[in-house]
Amino acid sequence: MMNINMVLVFLFTFSWITKSEFEFHSVLVQPGEDVALLCPNLSKIFEHIFWYKLIPGLNVSRISSISTAGSEARLYDEFQREKFNMTSNITNFFLNIKQVNFSDSGVYICGTKSPSCLKIFSETYLQVEGKRVSIMTFISVD
Repeated sequence: MMNINMVLVFLFTFSWITKSEFEFHSVLVQPGEDVALLCPNLSKIFEHIFWYKLIPGLNVSRISSISTAGSEARLYDEFQREKFNMTSNITNFFLNIKQVNFSDSGVYICGTKSPSCLKIFSETYLQVEGKRVSIMTFISVD
């Protein structure tokens, strides 16, 4: 847990990231299983909600976003609709990942953004069993 805290301290040192009613989850799954990552909508905001994945080397990849209530989720870059899907029931947001593999391991971030700041509701550390990803690799400096 100490390593996770170091990552969180690092993330929140930037002024454009705010933490309010923040939740952290850890999920362990078997390769090939489906998983739904939970993001509680603690501020009851349903506008510009996103999911990002933090990967080793301090790279952040945008996975999905919903701009307004009732709109369809948008997927970005290498995140395919056959594998990833973002859903909501208004009180919670979910990132559904089908047939996880080792490359899906990492820290997933959910929140909202405005022009002035990024507000994180939840972070989830997804570990696919059989592959250990050191959280310390997320804060290494190259």
